[in-house]
Amino acid sequence: MIKVIERLIGDAAKNQVAMDPCNTIFDAKRLIGRKFDDATIQSDMKYWPFN
Repeated sequence: MIKVIERLIGDAAKNQVAMDPCNTIFDAKRLIGRKFDDATIQSDMKYWPFN
């Protein structure tokens, strides 16, 4: 079986987060240029449904 991966952008992605929050990544710009152990990243992580 082949798993189909669909990329959603904009309003479609916003609607997707309500149906499948664990597989919807957002706030990626907050991660760029920061280390994983950055205090800001660690603080924000508790609000993200994805790992």
